[in-house]
Formats: sequence, C-alpha cells, structure tokens
Amino acid sequence: MLEQKRFEKYLDYLRATGKKDATLEAYRSSHREFCRFLSAQNAVAPDLARVTGLDIRSWKSALLAQSKAPATINARLIAIKAYADWAHMQRMLSRQQIDTIKAVPEVQMPQLGAKVLDPDSFRRFLRAVELQATARDRAIVYLLLSGLRISEVAGLRAADIELNAHRGSLYIRGEHVKRSAYRQVPLSRQARVYLAEHLKVTTPDGIVFHGERGAMTTDGIYKVVAKYGQMSGVDIHPHLLRHHFSRGYLDANQNDIVGLQLLLGHAQLETTARYYARKRFEDLEAGVEKVAM
Repeated sequence: MLEQKRFEKYLDYLRATGKKDATLEAYRSSHREFCRFLSAQNAVAPDLARVTGLDIRSWKSALLAQSKAPATINARLIAIKAYADWAHMQRMLSRQQIDTIKAVPEVQMPQLGAKVLDPDSFRRFLRAVELQATARDRAIVYLLLSGLRISEVAGLRAADIELNAHRGSLYIRGEHVKRSAYRQVPLSRQARVYLAEHLKVTTPDGIVFHGERGAMTTDGIYKVVAKYGQMSGVDIHPHLLRHHFSRGYLDANQNDIVGLQLLLGHAQLETTARYYARKRFEDLEAGVEKVAM
C-alpha cells in the first residue's frame, strides 16, 4: 500500500532524528485512525498526496463529535501536520496543500494555572524529607522550594552564597540563568538552616552539591526528589516544588506577580502570569462547591 510505505519512510526519518519509541507509536496510532477516517469519508484508499485542509477539518469535527479530550485531538492533529510537513519537504505535497493543512487550528484548551500539590501530599513529602533525608538532600529540596530551577541548584557554587545569622541569599548567574545574566534570590529561614548544615562539609572545588562521581547533575537532583516522593507515596518532581513555591508566594503576598517574576528569573512578566496568575483547576472546584443549590 503506497500510503503505508510512505508513512513507514517518515517513521524511519523520525527514528534517525532520535524520536523515542513512544512518540513513534503515538504518531502511528494517529496515522492509522486518520487513514480509517479518510477511507470511510471519501470511499477511496487513503493517500496523503490527495489530503486537503478540508479533510483535516472534517476529521477534527469527527473527533470532537466523539467527545475526545482536547489534548487527545490536538496530539493527533499535531502528528498528522508534522507528517504532512515532512511530505512537503520531500516534494510530495504542494505549498497550497501544506498551507491549508497547517491552517487548521487546534482545539482551544482551558488556560489554567500551574498544578501544585495538595496540602496533605505536600506535608507527607516534607515529613519524609525532614525525617529521612541527608543534610545534602534537605538543602536541595528547600532550595527548589525557594523557586530555583533544577539546573540552578545543580550549578550552585559556594561563592554564590551569602549566609549569616539572620539573612541569606543566592546569586544565580551565567549559564544557569535563562535569558538574563544574574539575579539574587533571598532564602527562607528553613532553607538557610539546611543549607548551612550542608555547607559544614567543605568542598575544594567550590561546587555545593556532589554525587558519587563528582558534581551533581540535574538527573541526580531529579532522583533525589523522586526518592522522597516514593517514600511518602507522592508523585512529585523538582519543577513541581518551584510551582509550589510560586503559588505560596502569591497567596502570601497579595498576588505580587512582579516580585515573583524577579524571584523566578523570568525575562518577561507575561511568562510568570501565564503560569501563576490564572486560576488553578482546584480553585475552580472549590468555587463550585461554594455555590448554594
């Protein structure tokens, strides 16, 4: 079958670019479903070379009619658009065809704020950290809970830290900062205590966090967080701690989005607002429960 051979060639291309097996299977599933739709809709064998924007829009409408989730529909549209884009580069589709295919919009998703842990799960996770973690691991967790990115924690050096009895801050600089050269991050009392405890172990190279084979990597820090998540039965990752800090900061500081932008190191205020100024789904659920029936 010509269409199937063409698609297998596309999958070979994706493999060569390093796409994972799960991605390939998702694209294969989308293509299989799209071909079934074309066969039923047009009563002819599916052929990408004859696909139009109308076919894509009709398929999208059919998926909506089946009550598919917006994320599912968009994943399938993206897969077929990517396939069509490759076919255009191979001169299998005309410019007009690819333009009409790519012009089909994805389903609009509800714009909600970043997900955070519920209070009970967060408490269980911190309890596991405080009861079972090493001084190094406690410092790592509380720095992530200060709004640092995982790469910034991994790249922290002793020279970037200012600590005394009453105050403390970090200087985040260089390659570990997105789109800006430098920012200063104040530390909470608990973060200062745990960091000071860890710093009692001096390191000649100035790197703050070490693993078994030298400086800790982002993967190593990810595993640290996951370990205490597993101990406490909580599904958690480092960026979720950054989200938790951000939501807590806004709740405690009258939605000070500008201050949060500076703490997180976002170059644009719009980025901070996109993640944190919107309502979370949990907030909407709580609002619905307050409605008198």
